[in-house]
Formats: sequence, C-alpha cells, structure tokens
Amino acid sequence: AESLELIFEGLDTYARVYLNDTLILEADNMFRTWSVEVKALLKRKNTLLVHFSAAESRAKKDAGHLSYTLPEGWRSFTRKAQYQYGWDWAPKILTCGIWKPVSLVARGRRTDSTLEKPGAATPAELISFRVKQLADSSALTKAQASVRIWSAGNRKATLLISCKGFPTQVLHEVNLRKGSQEVLVPFLFPDAKKWEISGRGEPHLYTFQCTLAADQSDTLSSVTGFRDATLLRFPDSTGESFGFRINGRDVFARGANLVPPDIFPSRVPDSVYHALVAEAKAAGMNMLRVWGGGYYLPDVFYDYCDRYGIMVWQDFMFACSMVPGDPGFLENVRREAQEQVDRLSRHPSIVLWCGNNESDEGWHNWGWQKQYAYTPADSAKIWKDYQRLFCELLPAVLDSLDPGRPYLPSSPVWGWGRKESMQRGDSHYWGVWWGMEPFEAYRRKTGRFMSEYGFQSLPAVSAWKGIADTLSITARSLRHHQKHPRGFETISHYLENYFGVPADFGDYSYVSQLQQSYGMKIAMNAHRGHYPTCRGSLFWQWNDCWPSVSWSALDYRLQRKLFYDEARRAFDSLFVYTDAGERGLSTTVHFDGVDDVSLTIRLYYIRTDRVAEPISVDERSIRLKPDSILRDCIFYPANQMRNMDSTSMVFVTEAISNFTFSTLYRDYYHRCA
Repeated sequence: AESLELIFEGLDTYARVYLNDTLILEADNMFRTWSVEVKALLKRKNTLLVHFSAAESRAKKDAGHLSYTLPEGWRSFTRKAQYQYGWDWAPKILTCGIWKPVSLVARGRRTDSTLEKPGAATPAELISFRVKQLADSSALTKAQASVRIWSAGNRKATLLISCKGFPTQVLHEVNLRKGSQEVLVPFLFPDAKKWEISGRGEPHLYTFQCTLAADQSDTLSSVTGFRDATLLRFPDSTGESFGFRINGRDVFARGANLVPPDIFPSRVPDSVYHALVAEAKAAGMNMLRVWGGGYYLPDVFYDYCDRYGIMVWQDFMFACSMVPGDPGFLENVRREAQEQVDRLSRHPSIVLWCGNNESDEGWHNWGWQKQYAYTPADSAKIWKDYQRLFCELLPAVLDSLDPGRPYLPSSPVWGWGRKESMQRGDSHYWGVWWGMEPFEAYRRKTGRFMSEYGFQSLPAVSAWKGIADTLSITARSLRHHQKHPRGFETISHYLENYFGVPADFGDYSYVSQLQQSYGMKIAMNAHRGHYPTCRGSLFWQWNDCWPSVSWSALDYRLQRKLFYDEARRAFDSLFVYTDAGERGLSTTVHFDGVDDVSLTIRLYYIRTDRVAEPISVDERSIRLKPDSILRDCIFYPANQMRNMDSTSMVFVTEAISNFTFSTLYRDYYHRCA
C-alpha cells in the first residue's frame, strides 16, 4: 500500500499511543477521531501500546494553571462526557479506555487488476461521501456533496453523483493532489419531496451515490432529506417568541430530553437507540433534545430520527459550567465541533444546534461569582472566554460547515427564577420540584417554549432485582440509586399533599408514578393549551443511564412508567382536555395534523359510586383546520360544581373524530383528595 493510516474513532480521554516504542499520538478529547500515518513505522511484527491517564488528575493539573477556580470543579477542563462526573440522576463513574473502533486502513493498494499496469498503485480512492441541503426555494433545492478522496499522486479525476429515480447525474472534474483532500460539489436537486415530521406526512429520504469515474467499483452512498427549518424568534405583545416552522408550517414541538442510555457508552447496542426513537414516535413525539452533558450520539440514532420524522435539538457537549479560554482548549473544541458538525449535517432531523445547557443561566443566577469570590477582573475574563467559545467559535464553525441551520448559544435563554423566562425564549421551569411549588403552578408558569420541566418517580419494583438488597427508601443500597440530595424527601413532600404516603415499598413506587403522571399532565395540558404563545413542550427526561430514581418516562431497561401513557395522550395530534379555572370547567381542543377534521366533543361526569350512569353535561360538533386551537369549546360554570363532592366525581371529555376510521380521544379531569 502507498499509505497505512491508523485510525482511533474514540479514545477516552487522555492517551499516549506508541507503535514499536515510538510515540505517534497524544489524545485529549473523547469526542474526536484521531489518525496517524504509520507506514514508515510498521514491521512484520508490531507492538501497539495505548497508555491512558486518569481524567480527573489530568484536569486537576490543567486547572492549576489558572489563578481562579472555574465552577463545577475540574470537569470544565476535560473534553469528556460530563455526566460521568456525577449528576442528580447519574453516578460518578469516570470511564477510561478505547470506546470506539480502531482500524488500520490501507490506501493505494498494489494489485494486478489496477487499471494502469500490473503492480501499480490504485490511482485514487473515496474516503467519505456526504450530501446535505444548502438552501431551498420552492421547487429548487440546493444541495452540496462533500467528497473526501485519497490520491496516489497529482492527477485529474471525474466524480459521478447520482440518485436512484432521478435521471439527472452530476459530473464534476477535479484536480487531485497526492494525499487526501476534500472536494465540495454544489448541485441542484429539483422537485425534491420534503422531509416531513411525524404526524405531518412522509419523512422522504434520498440515497445518493458517488463514483470515481476512473474506478467504477469505488462507490459510496449517502442518505439525506430536504426540508425548510426555521427558528421563530420575533418580538410580540408577550415578549419574544420561540418555536419552529418546518416546511412553511408552524409546529408545536412535543417531546423530551434524551440523556445517554448508559453510564458506559461503549456497551449501548444499536437496538437501544432504535427503541428510544421508536418509543418517542409511539408516544406522539416529534422532537428529542440531545442534552449537552453526555456525548454526541452515533449515526444510527440520527438515522432512526430521519426515518421516523423526529426532529432533533442537538446540544454541543457542554453543561452547567464555564470554560477555560486558553488557545489549546479552544483549538481542541474547534476541531471537535468541525468533526461533529461535518458528520451530522447530512441529517434532516437536526433542526437546531445549541451551544450548551444552562451555563449562561448558571453564570447569571446560581451565585458562582460570590461562591468562588471572583474579582471583577476574574469575572470579566471568565465571561469573555465563554463568549469567545459560544458566541464566536461555534457559530463560525457552523457558518462554514452547516450554514442556515439555526443556532442557540445556550438553553435556557432566561433562568426560571426571572420573569423573562415566561416571556422570552425557551425556559427550564423548575419551580415545581426544585422550588417546591405545587403542581398547579404549571398552569400559570407557561413560557414560550418549555425545554425542561419534570418530576421524579421510582421505576417498577422489578427494576431493582439484583441491585438493591432491601426494598425500602431508607435502605442504603437503594438510596445509592437516588442521586438528588433531597429526592425521596421531595417525592414524599408532594405525596403528603396530593396522595398520601404509602408505607409499603411497592405501593410507594406505584403511587410515585401516579403522582408523576398527575403533575406532568397538568404541565403538558397547560403548554399545549397555550399554543401559539407556547410553541413547545420537552419534558425532563426521556430515559435513564442506570437503574435509578429519576424524572424519566422510560426506566433504564426501557420499561414504560405510567407517565408514558399520559405523555402519549397529551402529545397526540388531536389534543383535548378540560381544566378548571375560577369561572368553571373549560374544554380546549388543539389540532396540528395534516387535513381538516370534524369532531364531536362531549363532556359528562361520572359518580364513582354509579359508574354505569354517566351524566351528560354538553355536546358540540366542530370542524378544525390544522394548526388551530379552540378554547372554551364546552364551558361548565363553577356555580354548578359547588355542591358536587370532588372526591366522588370524575369529569370526562370525549372527542370523536373520523379520519379514515373512528377514533376516540378521552381526557379525565378530577381533583386529588
């Protein structure tokens, strides 16, 4: 071979690589691919040694170079999955090792079948090929192929780009130089069918092929889709909007925050990523947020999101901390971002890049300046370093590699303790749980886009088999799997106010899930009912990384909690609910499907001692267009409810629709005793 390249797709995190006792590579980033040319060093028998250093000790050494302490300890210095340092739903387990494949790639292999003469090197080879959308204007879609090619020498070559089902082929002449190079080929793809989100149509995907004309057997393919995605942020009477418009239609984003599905990333099979996306679609979701404290997920996850029409809010891997600003760190992050943006930009499912999770809010609202006793000069330096990374470096990478896709420097835009969080941008509302506010606070704390909110529950009792030696919330082995400092106390506090605290552990687990369902139902109803003022509801959290007591809807084994079914109801394209206000019971219907729908809405109540005798309150026939909401569809005055026993009455709302078959949607309203 002309070239032998040793490629490490993932080293976690600080590693020195030796080949035959020669240092060939020093790695310091879990999120980057590392490669080195090794042909000159290889022998018939070879020794490859990868020597890792402990991440925390290395980070501590790097932190010692600063005159001040950055928030959240040493993890700010390490380009490593942040959740492994411990979170309020994750243990502290700092993994170390080779976490992705390693390969030795030969290029320019000498074979007798080479086109030029026996024994000559293959003239050129394809390394990678990706197609992504550049811009769209009605029926004229602009695309770009990114082709990486290795060449044995300086020569001319022809690239042939084609797509099955389309007669037009793109021929592109290129002058190659010795070694590897990237070739960008812009082209037009007329009359492309749009990639639509779940519930809005077919997520059309196209498979493109690239062939080197000099060697017809060297062909690579790339799958992508075409859609218009806009982040709507404009001033209005409330403050500033925040939401998405896909293919010219406004969207209510329905979904959740995804955390890493295991504390050990290397042991997650493709089937788990498939299940996470398939379960989201089954629950009526159209968006998943890849949270910034984990790792960039493998292509298979985004492939499934593309296939199922699930939008992805993609964080860069920064969460709840500030960053060092030295040139070495920034250059490391720049290369990380370039690699990940280049890899992921072909996926139509990604509709937003976000710089970090809660770092801006932490700096302004969490008291770090006082806690770490920063001088004015220290504070100015830390904030300047933050802005250089999230407001300059990352936008510049995106402008060069993925122009046009929306970018948000930090989520949320405003912290939940400030009034602006309900008026402008996205919001992480933690007044319920962290603030110990009642569930009913969700009704009045509805912002423009609710990108985080949640409440804890226990998984099913079966989830603890082989893990906890004693099933009790006071047992040490079980409390080890509750990482929130006041988790059980907070759950029990709400149980005392809403359901009562069961003595039996099995009952406690079950009722904790009932309580989670009840609280989250109030939140999701409020968010959905405030459309279009509120344009999204992403609850915290979708899944777990280990067996734990957490905010998840799916436990570590991907078993559904009771809350899952409540989310599926609240996230249906046709949403109906009845809620109580000062004036009485009011029924709201929101529809964001594809075609007009005719409905019959019924409201009645059932006495729990006479369940076979529902008492009708009202019935109404309506017709709704897509993206429409109807409030006070049926209204039941408060004065008619005053003499009712709230502990024995359940109000039921039914929406009967006729698409291609009859579908029944139900919502139940009752007060907890």
